[in-house]
Amino acid sequence: MKIDIREQLAGQIVDAIKSICDHDINFIKVDGYISASTNPERVGAYHEAGKNAAMTGKTVIVNNDNKLQGTRKGINMPIIHNGETVAVIGITGEPKEVQKYAYLAQRITLLLVKEHELELNNHDKKAQINYVIHSLIDEDNINIDFLKQVMRSAGINDFEKDFTTVVIKLSSRYNPLNLSLIETDIVETIKQLEGSIYTFNYPNEYLIISDSSVLDKKLFILENLASRNKKILKIGIGDGRVITRQCESYKLANLALFCNNKEGSISRFSDLDIEILLSRVPLEFKNTFLQKTVENINDEDREILKIYFEEDMSLKNTCDKLFMHKNTLQYKLNRIAANTGYNPRSFKDACVLYTALKILDISKN
Repeated sequence: MKIDIREQLAGQIVDAIKSICDHDINFIKVDGYISASTNPERVGAYHEAGKNAAMTGKTVIVNNDNKLQGTRKGINMPIIHNGETVAVIGITGEPKEVQKYAYLAQRITLLLVKEHELELNNHDKKAQINYVIHSLIDEDNINIDFLKQVMRSAGINDFEKDFTTVVIKLSSRYNPLNLSLIETDIVETIKQLEGSIYTFNYPNEYLIISDSSVLDKKLFILENLASRNKKILKIGIGDGRVITRQCESYKLANLALFCNNKEGSISRFSDLDIEILLSRVPLEFKNTFLQKTVENINDEDREILKIYFEEDMSLKNTCDKLFMHKNTLQYKLNRIAANTGYNPRSFKDACVLYTALKILDISKN
């Protein structure tokens, strides 16, 4: 496939060659027309010597001005890439003088053309991966052969194993214009998850489909990413499904995110329990439940309850965690019981208070 060299790249090439020699440079398309030149007056003009060089694949030397249509003396070299002439580079001047720049001019042009081709291939690959990921999570019909082709190009060959969708969500307070500041960290982290494909979902999230077994082994990589960017992002992880059912894993990853009110942390669907039910409770019922339970206690008491439940209702462990005397903790728990009507020392009442705290956590999202 012949590469299409647009005006921007052609201009970059003539500028690069001009930097090594003090002569005018022309970038001539295979149809013989000049698309870029250090002499603006020649852009768009027909160059017969350039056309001849493109047709024959051989260098054409011109010893006199206007001997050929639109041509001045100089040297015109075909640029051959992948066996085809893709352009002609013309250097204006005495042939003996400009001949010494011919090799460097060809090398510079080929390097820039190859670099451009690589960028195009990478762009096409990213576009295909973006299409595949969105088709999978949106449950759109997708050609299985095309899906496998794209995944093989990303180094994934086993389609029978389980894959997991991961969502990295940037804080809504994070300016999308500053995305480049964190993008490198995120991308380099994802690259360490072998067997993964990813895309950026504008304006503020990355979507990853990863080999579940790799993700389990390298979860610490995502944990470190979250820890490094505590005020910027949080991560939700779905569960393992076959590749064609990532729409379900994506929904569960978002549910994990919904239940996670801490930026700089990871929430896995597999770690959720009561949150799964509470996330579906209508807001009106949640508010009614909160009014009935924890409305009359302050933030300090709520924090005490949170630590108390994290320590499995152990007075000793809670005191150690809060640096509090046992008598003081008992007094505060009794005060909570009096203000709520639910005794934290009773298992049944503790379940009610625990549920209320979970609702408060989920409601912060």
